Amino acid sequence: MAPWLERQIKVYMLMVSLCAGAWTSAVTPPNSTLAEFEQWMARHGRIYKDNLEKEKRYGIFLETLRFIEDFNSKAANQSYKVGLNQFSDLTTEEFVPRYTGFRATSRSSKSSAATTFKYSMTQVPDSLNWVEKGVVGSIKDQGECGKRVTKSYYIIVQRHIIFWYCDFFFFFFQSKRNNIILPRSLTQYFLILWFCLRTIFLYEPMNILCSPR
Repeated sequence: MAPWLERQIKVYMLMVSLCAGAWTSAVTPPNSTLAEFEQWMARHGRIYKDNLEKEKRYGIFLETLRFIEDFNSKAANQSYKVGLNQFSDLTTEEFVPRYTGFRATSRSSKSSAATTFKYSMTQVPDSLNWVEKGVVGSIKDQGECGKRVTKSYYIIVQRHIIFWYCDFFFFFFQSKRNNIILPRSLTQYFLILWFCLRTIFLYEPMNILCSPR
């Protein structure tokens, strides 16, 4: 047999085997993937309300599985691989609003808003009330809320400064306890002690939580 004819036969046999394999995989029921889906449901405690819902989720699961296999087959160029998780039966459109809180605006509303808006350089108003347009809220009377919050934060900062000063002073005075205390130093000690105690109990606790009127 001529070499070229032998090579031609080998090519034909290879093509036939590939086509037969593809046909076999297409007509064979995906029992292995169905079993994998059942195991995945048991592992993540997934229960569906009826068979229609289960078939729908199984289809999404198959698409996810195909994506994983395709990605991992090309993982030589990647530094990681992907796999199944508890969200494998959800589409991207279902996952994003459910677990990220994002609510996408529909394209129809965007397109309608874009088509209805027109620039008009001859009808520009001198002023525009954004409150009447509903863009911002009206001014609300907060009463003493703002003052109380500001004063409370001021008291907190002042107390921290005074506490730091008092701690530093008593630490310094304690380190000098073995020395002879002069009357002047003792007087200063009691004055600063009185000042610190007075500052601690000078201000009463203030509730800074308030609501506008």
